[in-house]
Amino acid sequence: MMEINKTIELFRSMLNFLSESSDDYFFLWDIPTGQLHLSEKIAEKYDLMQMGEKSCTLADWKRIVYPPDLPALSAQLEQIQRGETLLHDMEYRLINRNGEIVWISCRGKSNLSPEGVPQWMIGRISDSVFKGKLDQLTGAFLMDTLHADIGEMLRTNADGYLLMVELDNLKSINFHSGRQAGDQLLKKVCHAMEDLTNGIRVYRVNGDCFCVCLPENTPQEVEKVFCRLQERLKGQCTLTGGCARFVSILFRMPRRSTSTQKTRWTTPRHADGIPCGFSRRKITRRIWRRWNCVKT
Repeated sequence: MMEINKTIELFRSMLNFLSESSDDYFFLWDIPTGQLHLSEKIAEKYDLMQMGEKSCTLADWKRIVYPPDLPALSAQLEQIQRGETLLHDMEYRLINRNGEIVWISCRGKSNLSPEGVPQWMIGRISDSVFKGKLDQLTGAFLMDTLHADIGEMLRTNADGYLLMVELDNLKSINFHSGRQAGDQLLKKVCHAMEDLTNGIRVYRVNGDCFCVCLPENTPQEVEKVFCRLQERLKGQCTLTGGCARFVSILFRMPRRSTSTQKTRWTTPRHADGIPCGFSRRKITRRIWRRWNCVKT
């Protein structure tokens, strides 16, 4: 027992030493006991290791995970505990001490005993890898990431639709109610889109516009998501939305034309259900213009 404690203490010293020269946090997960040894500086930002504690439990870690991301994380950790996989490589969200949602990248590799039983995992946690990729106000991903993500989906032969949602009259809201009111509505739209799509990445395309990728969905299913979004925000703001197929955006949309022959859109509507007059051609032109701002 004393030897084990000495080994853990040595590892803990190494974690803290490595953290001094890195923005990342390093960890040692004692798989049989569920104990998680972390770089001490992680406690400055996240609600972990209280009262001078030098480690926390896996349950403590899960407590600060953003709830929509917890099922997928738990499923992979259980695979590691059963020895079905050695590698852990996930991107998910935590809630920091200020109640803010923070994207992290977590990678590690586990070690097996001679009998093939998982013993421990060493790895790193990074919340700086997403700097420059996230909108500072809403936490949504930016356009470069959207382009890369759809390209990756198509490389794996996945197809689906991009739902584009615009917050109506944002300039008027900012003028009459103040910039803070407009900012709060933008956050609500972004978080509602995340919630209604089970935590799928939301992208901020422009000041008043957000997108979400819905693979393996039909236009009718995408429209249902938009209608639920309208209902969620009814009485707070009005929205305009449409959808375009991944393939039509990346490969079929002409760069010097606003033709809509290859793009299918749901009928744009305000939150009260009345068609808004925001034409199919206008929506297509907006996404075409914004898409071409991204380097390919």
